[in-house]
Amino acid sequence: MRQPINKSIKLKVKSKKSPKVKTQEQLDGSGLETFFRVNILDVLQIEYIQQFEAKSIGRFYDYYLPKSNVLLEVDGDYYHKNPAMYNKPINAIQKKNMRVDSYKNKWALANGYVLIRIWESDIKKHPDKVMKFLIERLQIATDIVLLNESKKDGSFFMKKT
Repeated sequence: MRQPINKSIKLKVKSKKSPKVKTQEQLDGSGLETFFRVNILDVLQIEYIQQFEAKSIGRFYDYYLPKSNVLLEVDGDYYHKNPAMYNKPINAIQKKNMRVDSYKNKWALANGYVLIRIWESDIKKHPDKVMKFLIERLQIATDIVLLNESKKDGSFFMKKT
């Protein structure tokens, strides 16, 4: 015998859980990175990729500037042991960050990237100088420079295009 259909009953359909989406705050990085992005990179209208991954070493750089092949690291004075403030590492965090920073420096160099490290104190106390430095540095980095090997002696010379 057929059961009568009760139209007043609403079925609850279980849907698959959607993947957790990171909020903009989670993607922004540290407060210092956000401050740098908003007050310097965005003001200068510099194209960037935030949290650029060096997959072969499993590390991230704060910013990658694709037009000039530059990696930017925004280093906190305390956590990365700014030498203007600390003579030697004072804790395990600073020692670890010094090792990681050294490793990242070597990776960038070995893979043809220009790596620029900017200290927190410079960003907060002298943002105008940081902006001027980046403008000057990125103009140099955006010049297309070809190195040609001399057939005679194996030396290199620059040819701008």
